[in-house]
Amino acid sequence: MKSEKAQHYLGLHVDQYGFVHINDAIQAIEIAEKDVLTRGYHELTKWNDPQDILPEPGKHVLVKRLMGLYDIDTFDPASNHFLLESSLPMKVIGWRYIHE
Repeated sequence: MKSEKAQHYLGLHVDQYGFVHINDAIQAIEIAEKDVLTRGYHELTKWNDPQDILPEPGKHVLVKRLMGLYDIDTFDPASNHFLLESSLPMKVIGWRYIHE
């Protein structure tokens, strides 16, 4: 099990013979599922720093600009900029993929 929380929970509920009661096993599975959903949510909603990682060229992404403005933009590898940066004096400070 990859969930440390679920492993910890099971470790606390092992009996003297090394067995886990079915209700405790079910609870550990529920903990693991919640952990996976939480990690997935954070992965989908995290902002990427354009100085660290860039999106796939030509793919639409949500960009965060200075002054709290948001736009949908694409990265142009030829100019090494987002298209809005080429036409507007606004710097992109973060981006993330648009998941449907």
